[in-house]
Amino acid sequence: MAASTDTLFHGSPTEISDFLNPFESKLLAGEKVVFATTERWIALICIARLCNEEVEFGFINRLPYVQLKTPWAKNKLLQSGGYIYTVSDNGFREDLRVGLVQHEFINYNRVAIVNSEKIYSVYYELEKENIAIICDF
Repeated sequence: MAASTDTLFHGSPTEISDFLNPFESKLLAGEKVVFATTERWIALICIARLCNEEVEFGFINRLPYVQLKTPWAKNKLLQSGGYIYTVSDNGFREDLRVGLVQHEFINYNRVAIVNSEKIYSVYYELEKENIAIICDF
């Protein structure tokens, strides 16, 4: 089991009805997995599909932050919309190849969606969260 939260979040630019299906991950050498996180704000960032050159995020002294490295990263966040899916943490596990230990998890099986939330602008949703948004430009 991933964490004691009972639920995890998955962010996607795509509307999905009932289940999250495993997909090939470049991060995991082509293994098919479903990613999920304990943090809604991390799932929000995943909607925009930013790369490492555009954004960095994590925790400093347990405080969450998002660091935007380019002006187009902010534009992507402003213009990106999608969905936050809530799923049960059953079957999810940590994998050291995945970025934030204790916050990001994988599952090799399809996962039932418990709830979905439409997101119109990732940036505006991030502003509502209790996180620092840092711009490097």
